[in-house]
Amino acid sequence: MENREIKFLSLEELKNDWEELELLGNTSPYQYYRFLNSLPLSTSPRDIFKSINYDEFNVALYKEGKCQIIIPLVIEKVKHSSCKIRLRGYDFGAGLLGILYREGAVYRDFKYCMDELLGELKKKYRNCYFKFGRLQDNVFIEWLDLYLLGKEYAKYKQKCVAINVKHGYKIWYESLRKAMRQNIRTMYNRIHADSVSVECKVYVNEVIDTKIYDELQMLYSKRIMEKNHLIKFPWVQPIVYFFKKHNGFVKALNSPYNSFHSLIRINGFLVAFMSGVIVNNQKRTIIPHLAYNTDFKRYSPGVLLVCETIKYITRDGGFNILDLSCGAEDYKYSLGGEEYVLEEYCFCG
Repeated sequence: MENREIKFLSLEELKNDWEELELLGNTSPYQYYRFLNSLPLSTSPRDIFKSINYDEFNVALYKEGKCQIIIPLVIEKVKHSSCKIRLRGYDFGAGLLGILYREGAVYRDFKYCMDELLGELKKKYRNCYFKFGRLQDNVFIEWLDLYLLGKEYAKYKQKCVAINVKHGYKIWYESLRKAMRQNIRTMYNRIHADSVSVECKVYVNEVIDTKIYDELQMLYSKRIMEKNHLIKFPWVQPIVYFFKKHNGFVKALNSPYNSFHSLIRINGFLVAFMSGVIVNNQKRTIIPHLAYNTDFKRYSPGVLLVCETIKYITRDGGFNILDLSCGAEDYKYSLGGEEYVLEEYCFCG
């Protein structure tokens, strides 16, 4: 008979076990200890009052005194003695989620965690609504499929796109369609003809200073204004900028751990950037946050950003995958992106 024990512990109480399990590479960088420890449960200033309805709820399974599984959750209290349970990170837009587990953990361990979790929740809530989304790990998905067998649930898929650059910039460029290769040649020809200077600056596991951070969020807020047709209302941009600058998720990307930023400047002006996280042991960076300046559209700043970033990461960075994360926008495919799918499960407990 196995000596199994379930504990409901805080992030801080699980620190050592958490950091040990995350190094095994089975979970998302958005759920690494240092990343989560820098985040509140609600990440935007507009959620400050709503956040009182959120509770941290981590389920940890120990066998023979050793942590085997951690399920990081957030519980949202709703009306009529009900709650919503999501994987921690879902509410602040993390594009890849999962659980932490040790090699050798099996389905019956996960089922035991879920059964004990439900038993604990039922002491306080009459209805429990689960949403486990943005999942890619096949083991976790298989466990969920087994757990929900014979139960009523909904399953959804979300498309994501990643660029494989493991063979270097030249092979990547040659793999693109003829029209895109021509667009890239035209872009660089214009840069050369106009005698403009291009600088690509990449920060890996490095905190960017406050001035540059503010510059990135100002450009991002400008792009939001354009996409939402708000340019005629310039007084809105400082508000958008304030919320983006103080967004906990965006601030957590500016970290000395597992962080990635790439910036493009033309004649000293910031024209594009991408910010993201690095996956342990996978030579992969995931980009949830990027923007470009349409005032410089003659030089295709978004395409220029991807090209110069790929040059860097294949030459100096040691990365194989530039993951453009959630969304199936056409530009991702035109730049050689390959589609992958994230799973989402919704069910009642």
